[in-house]
Amino acid sequence: MCAFQHSQDSTGIVQLFDTEYNNDMNFGPSQVKYETITCNLCQGKDHKIISKKDRHGFRQQSVICTSCGLIFLNPRMVKDDYDLFYKTDYYRRIVKEYITLHHKSASWRLPNTEQESFDSARSFGLALILRVKKHLQSGLCIEVGSSSGGILAAIRETTGNPVMGIEPSMSECAFAEKLGIPTAQCLFENYVSTKSSAANIFGVQSMNHFLDPKKFFLWAHENLRDDGSLIVVVQNFLTMMEKTRSVRYATQIDHTYMFTPTSLQNFVRSAGFDIILFENWKDKKIKKAGLTTHHMLIVAKKNMHTPFSINSIDPKSFSNDYDLIKRYMLSGFVRAPIKFIKRIYRQITR
Repeated sequence: MCAFQHSQDSTGIVQLFDTEYNNDMNFGPSQVKYETITCNLCQGKDHKIISKKDRHGFRQQSVICTSCGLIFLNPRMVKDDYDLFYKTDYYRRIVKEYITLHHKSASWRLPNTEQESFDSARSFGLALILRVKKHLQSGLCIEVGSSSGGILAAIRETTGNPVMGIEPSMSECAFAEKLGIPTAQCLFENYVSTKSSAANIFGVQSMNHFLDPKKFFLWAHENLRDDGSLIVVVQNFLTMMEKTRSVRYATQIDHTYMFTPTSLQNFVRSAGFDIILFENWKDKKIKKAGLTTHHMLIVAKKNMHTPFSINSIDPKSFSNDYDLIKRYMLSGFVRAPIKFIKRIYRQITR
């Protein structure tokens, strides 16, 4: 364990919030602890560092496993401190500040209320169901990380299937329940159900935040019916890297794991699933359809294999992804002195 370090970014966001939360919330990056972990997919201990700072200015190291190509934070905050990170609202406020300063569209912002969050998720859910409806089974639909229930509302409206959310946030659970969307306030590991009872399990924009994605896939395999479908939507690290033209700006302290098309498919196949549909959302048609152009979609079915009992990892996973990442690592070295020169110029010409 070691003390969490931070630095003042050009935006000053980290320093601002560290001071505020140390004083008012008894939480700040300088107070939390790190842990060192092995690869969640292959248990490999060898990795290469791809970034030493995240987009918000935290000195948060990101690595890529040299055995399977999985990208993750290492070292990272311990579980108790991640819990505080969300419970104190530190996360939402620091991301909101970042978006306010850096997002190109002045009209784009994070939802401020549960109602706004619900409406946004419902719109996204309606667009998502249009793409996956033919792969869904009749019966219970469970969403892990269901927030205020917008995705589940869309599922219920379009399919008529019963729904159940799993969400650790007390306020978001209460909001969903108020709208008649059954939601269990707990972590998915603590959700009690009859085994193999779910017709469909959804993980929509939640996998980046899991501290143990392997556990999620094991849980999904156990709780899905034999004919059930697993639907996962997760951010594509390579797309974020291409959009920001930076490795650092594709990483963030709350994204404990980051996925590429290869590493995501490696994980799903290793977990005992056959991939029925894979989409990498990048073009303008995706945006017009009401979806996002930096996510991936997978629909998968259980197969006869015990999860993680066979090696389903593409042997070229690391080399292929690392070759792409290295290009943007080098471009970062070029941009850094340019930013410094611009900063000096602004000071001189004031």
